[in-house]
Amino acid sequence: TYTVTASIEADNYVLTGVVSDEFNIQKATPSVVDHTFEQYWSERLEDVSLDTMVAKDPTSNTVLAGTFTWNEPTTVFETVGDNQTFLATFTPTDVNNYEVIDNVEFKVDVNRIETTVRYEGLSDLVYAPSKVVEVTPIVNHNEATPVVKILYGENEEPVSNLTNAGSYKVTVTIVETEHYTAYNGETFTVEVEKAIPSTNFNQAKVVKWSDNLKLKDITLNPGYTWDNPNTDLDNIETKSYSVTFTPTDTVNYKTVSGMVSVTVNKADATVTANDLYTFTYKGRGYTVSDLAGITTNHSESEVIIDKVLLNADTYLVTITLPESTHYNEATTTTTVVINKASEPAPDKLTGSYGDELGE
Repeated sequence: TYTVTASIEADNYVLTGVVSDEFNIQKATPSVVDHTFEQYWSERLEDVSLDTMVAKDPTSNTVLAGTFTWNEPTTVFETVGDNQTFLATFTPTDVNNYEVIDNVEFKVDVNRIETTVRYEGLSDLVYAPSKVVEVTPIVNHNEATPVVKILYGENEEPVSNLTNAGSYKVTVTIVETEHYTAYNGETFTVEVEKAIPSTNFNQAKVVKWSDNLKLKDITLNPGYTWDNPNTDLDNIETKSYSVTFTPTDTVNYKTVSGMVSVTVNKADATVTANDLYTFTYKGRGYTVSDLAGITTNHSESEVIIDKVLLNADTYLVTITLPESTHYNEATTTTTVVINKASEPAPDKLTGSYGDELGE
């Protein structure tokens, strides 16, 4: 408020009085630029920053310096909805020329909180008997119950939990609630690995050689098979061959490969002969070829005897079938009797035409 006094002083005029009056210059009321805030349910009004709000001179439209503050900053957004009104106060820096506005209205759109879901215990899963893995979504609220849909395997069989090894497709949905958004989760895959079964490849095999012997002729423990069953076993040796174990439950257990040792030993040879051989001394002696009826089970080697059968006598003879590539040595014994000759053989015999030689 200003008091203005006016007077006139001049040589040619008589002063008749003084004029005085009051002038009032009112404070200007700032104008506030409208603004709508986006916030979430359960937040507080004090969480909403007013630092970017603007007040202007009503005449020049220039931006005024000053501060905005919420009238009730601890107010909680308890209701979801748009265009909710809350009051603030604008205090200009130049309080001499501008009014303080204590009823500034700002709009706030209060939104639902986004529903989020996470999972635990669904990685690095390996099958184990009687182990059941449940899919339990961990949600950031409890206003609605998650709906879990699980499909198992290529046939997408509906199941309630994870029990067998294999691939599972999991989808979780949650309806919209008063304070939280709906959740329509993308389908994700959970893998349960097959378990590795306990195996025993320490089952060394020892066999005797035989003609056309193959790996398939050697029996393995149940569940084990030769990878190359038609492999010929022609050599006398110890060697390892690849074997695969296939579990009965192939859904939940892996097949396992390993090596099994096979030792092929020489086969047993046999040699048989008559118990007794009787000959008459003839001066030149007898050899193994004279011992009729000797039999063997192979021809890789030829029989020999340990005696010289020359003179009249009784001999205990060992007949040997020597060791060969695939057979062990075999022996047997027999008795050979060489009787003395009764008389020298005649140089010349006579007979009549038509007689038999024995006559």
